[in-house]
Amino acid sequence: MIQKGILLKEKDIYSIHFRLIPYMRLKADCDYGTAIHEVRIK
Repeated sequence: MIQKGILLKEKDIYSIHFRLIPYMRLKADCDYGTAIHEVRIK
């Protein structure tokens, strides 16, 4: 997930890609394919 850009690592802290935060707030289903799609859109 780090290689795909879904998780970001800075020193000892991991964070999720900012484009996936709305899914977490809404508690919506976000499968791996959706996560990859959201992270790759620019």
